[in-house]
Amino acid sequence: MKNAPARPLAVLRAMEPALPDCLTQALADYRVNLSGSRGVKVREPMPGWIADEHVVCGNGIMLLAAGSAITETTIATMQRLVIHQAIHAPIRMRGTGARG
Repeated sequence: MKNAPARPLAVLRAMEPALPDCLTQALADYRVNLSGSRGVKVREPMPGWIADEHVVCGNGIMLLAAGSAITETTIATMQRLVIHQAIHAPIRMRGTGARG
């Protein structure tokens, strides 16, 4: 059987050297939401993120359809196209809930 993930507050309290209690309490309640849709710069998305809108070049060619998961190759291509102003950021994406 796998070990259950540690509760954040227990992990923070076990840290050495000990964190001040006010900081421990503030960090215990902190949550990151990478799964919501948001406009991102081309350098932000990670492989597996989902396009929430079509990514279209200035000449009308579709680079990525809405609902498609992006790959490392797609990210590299989008970065090159932004440099040449062929696509414009921000691009609407949603993460998978974790960042690698």
